[in-house]
Amino acid sequence: KKKLDGFVADRVKEAVERKLKQLGSSARACGIVRYVLLTQYDNLWQQQIANMEQLKDTVGYQAMGAEVEPIDLYRSKGLDIFNAMLDAVRRNAVFSLFQYNPKSTPPASS
Repeated sequence: KKKLDGFVADRVKEAVERKLKQLGSSARACGIVRYVLLTQYDNLWQQQIANMEQLKDTVGYQAMGAEVEPIDLYRSKGLDIFNAMLDAVRRNAVFSLFQYNPKSTPPASS
């Protein structure tokens, strides 16, 4: 297992180094990473709000069946939904970054 973990970690490190080299300067890479993360947070936060609204509408019924206080159920399920959103941001951002292929800019003609 340790050999496999080391092998996977080495492959991931190589892939990240190749992608950073492909993105160009560190300032450009940081800008691209920032854009991808903000896009993911924006999209998934909108979904988070919709999910919490849906939870608010259904938590009363769920609490009756489970004999739990609705606020406690809302709090625990809300935390689960939020953590799932954070996991999705991480997963989607990594996927998007590795799918991104920068277009090379043609040299300026004078």
